[in-house]
Amino acid sequence: MRRFLSVVIISLLILELSPINALSEQKKLKIGVMGVFIDGKEDISLSNIVAPVFSTSDFFNWEKIGKDTPTLVYWGIASFDVKFKHNASNVSTNVRLLIKDTRTNVDMFILETNALSSPFSGTVLDWKPLEKEAFLNAIGTLSKRLDDIWRSSSIVIYAEENAFESDLGKDTGIVEGTILSIFRDNKLVAKGRVTSLGQKTCKGDIIYKAENEYPRLGDIIRIAYIPPSPEVSFINQATPVLNAIVGIAILAGLVTLYNIAKANMATWIRLRFPENNATFHPGDNITFLWLTNDTSIKNFALIISGNIYTTTNTSYNYIAPSVSVETTYVWKVIGYREDGTSIESESRTFKVVP
Repeated sequence: MRRFLSVVIISLLILELSPINALSEQKKLKIGVMGVFIDGKEDISLSNIVAPVFSTSDFFNWEKIGKDTPTLVYWGIASFDVKFKHNASNVSTNVRLLIKDTRTNVDMFILETNALSSPFSGTVLDWKPLEKEAFLNAIGTLSKRLDDIWRSSSIVIYAEENAFESDLGKDTGIVEGTILSIFRDNKLVAKGRVTSLGQKTCKGDIIYKAENEYPRLGDIIRIAYIPPSPEVSFINQATPVLNAIVGIAILAGLVTLYNIAKANMATWIRLRFPENNATFHPGDNITFLWLTNDTSIKNFALIISGNIYTTTNTSYNYIAPSVSVETTYVWKVIGYREDGTSIESESRTFKVVP
């Protein structure tokens, strides 16, 4: 009996180690900034410094806009809610960034952080410079955090109407109640709340979906909101991610992104489906799925017990050779880079039984 294997190859090019010139060639998403609001009123002086601070983003273009600016030309509309606290030796600020989908007006991201000004002693006659410094520290952190979220994406690995699973888990620092935004072609299709966690995966329920849309296998997932936890500080750390936030008190969401960044320092190909030692029957359709963070890979070779299937596309269908009942197959993936070098995944097995 001949059997048919349907292969869907989804490779996420997570750009942790991408060269700057490669990033600059991407089409950046445009974000319109409504402004910075304190107690519901815009602070023009702070609003005017947001776009320049975010201008170093690898993925987004930020533009200051007014209330009458047409918004549909933007990917998202951002606003900042700010609270300052004048302490005995510094100014602290809480900054909450909200980015809404221009098509649906639904929040795609809610990112929050706390930051501090430089310490001082004595009487302060003008709080504005210290407030500005604390605010700059906060939005510098949020700029880095948003880029890290976009760089360190995950995927939907299972979906059935209002329930889904993702390859995010405790290892990345999320908790139950975390909100995940689900994208397809950079468009928000759904949002979900994490209901249960494993070490490397999580399950969630849909709390919002676009009209006639449900999450499906391979949709991109971004961490949209992590419930607050006690503040932590990183001081005198050596890594680039932590250097950006030295001396700033931040929420646990940045711990998440730091963990993801550490995991992505080395290039890899990770197998997702089938699970190791999965069992199938003759004639079953099998979906092979993997991820990579190596943007220099030119093509992939899927190897199933010595049979090699290559592709440069994100999907590829083929007819496999005849398989025998009660046989175990070994499979792996090799990615070939443009410079002629290669990177190889681990190996997994699956069985075909009567």
